[in-house]
Amino acid sequence: FPLDILGDTLSLPFLDDFSYEGPYPDQALWLDNRVFINNSYAVNPPSIGVATFDGINQIGRAYGSGYDRADFLTSNFLDLSGTNTRYFSFWAQPTGLGYLPNPGDSLVVQFREKGGDWLSVFSIDGLSDPDSIDWNFYELEITDTLFQYSGFQFRFLNYGSLSGIIDIWNIDYV
Repeated sequence: FPLDILGDTLSLPFLDDFSYEGPYPDQALWLDNRVFINNSYAVNPPSIGVATFDGINQIGRAYGSGYDRADFLTSNFLDLSGTNTRYFSFWAQPTGLGYLPNPGDSLVVQFREKGGDWLSVFSIDGLSDPDSIDWNFYELEITDTLFQYSGFQFRFLNYGSLSGIIDIWNIDYV
């Protein structure tokens, strides 16, 4: 299936530190509004604001019950054409001031390849230690030509409880 790109494709660099007033992500950078932009759910974040992933939707209601994919945050279209190696980086924190993501819960990064399929390229597993809530920096090298095109996208998504503000992940400095 061909990809139809609506709106402008963004040039690099792409940067969002979520330091603006939310509750929704910047529409110039992101295509959806499922995560909560705030400055109150993280502990010692790298910048003033964060994007919080949990089990509630964009209007503050639980997705339902059980376990599945909950929030997601999808980038606008980016121009990664050319043969240069690119780097994708971000900071992530499990829990913050919320409930700990347990083993089996996860925060996933996906890249959209030229053919339109989403490929999971990285994930962080939930924790068994409630004292492990430090921020960690992650950097992914983008060398695969499947991702080096104009119209590239990435997204974050979390798997966890769908019943409320549970299994929280915070991200910053994408």
